[in-house]
Amino acid sequence: MVHLLKLTKRELVGKILTNLVVFYFLISTNLCFAVDLQTNNLLDIKNILDKEANKETLVIFDVDDVLIAPTDAFAFRDSLRRKFNQGLKSRYTQQERKVIFSDFFKKRRVCLITPKIISLLDELRSQKIPTTALTRWYTGRYGTIEYMEDLRFKGLDDVGISFVDMSPFKKDFTFPELKTEDGIPMVRNGIIITAFADKGVSLLAALAKEKLNFRKIIFIDDDLTQLESVKKACKKIGVSFIGIHYTEAKLIPLPNLNEAREKLRFEILEKKKIWLTDNELEMHKK
Repeated sequence: MVHLLKLTKRELVGKILTNLVVFYFLISTNLCFAVDLQTNNLLDIKNILDKEANKETLVIFDVDDVLIAPTDAFAFRDSLRRKFNQGLKSRYTQQERKVIFSDFFKKRRVCLITPKIISLLDELRSQKIPTTALTRWYTGRYGTIEYMEDLRFKGLDDVGISFVDMSPFKKDFTFPELKTEDGIPMVRNGIIITAFADKGVSLLAALAKEKLNFRKIIFIDDDLTQLESVKKACKKIGVSFIGIHYTEAKLIPLPNLNEAREKLRFEILEKKKIWLTDNELEMHKK
């Protein structure tokens, strides 16, 4: 009491608010409530994992825009490429567009959102904390690509990421009952690929298949809809949930695109079903 009396009114209010936040966080994570946090800094995620993750926790990462992002040559973050892509959507069916974009995905290259993700994954691995990925990626045939899931793993391999030795999912299996027009959801190489099926439903199916139970699930995603989906799944099975809305990918500078060059790139893509890099476009002009 003597120490509290020595604090100014402002300091006292600040101390009380800080304690209330900590209290709420502890109560939420211990009583199966859901906690949602937003950050664009991986250090914030590390701090939460240091405090909250243990061997009875399942840590789940989204892949695109959380672990990796396409390099500028393949990025669609800019409104210009989105405009040309929208034009293709207006003229072709989904299956036709998959044929058109097959070469794009075969050539697609990715980079890490931040190199620090590697050390974070290594730390989780060394602590033997169950960790996996949950990704809305295609499976099976995509246009001229026979197994689209192979390209998901190629991208991760290219940046040095693997979940094989840290995932609780030790076997490969599929969920035909959850089939979508983009493939059959599956678990492969330790991660869940949903083929654009609901993430929460896919996660529950994977956990049930392997008869896995966790006291807490920590899910990191850049998409609030997907966070909500997994939150509902956790509530359904009575598991504590911490959802982290991770937005560092939005800090990546937009590529400097030229409209005439992009127009030509998409014309060639549409006619010849070939995706050309800037250097290839210059050669094509000659």
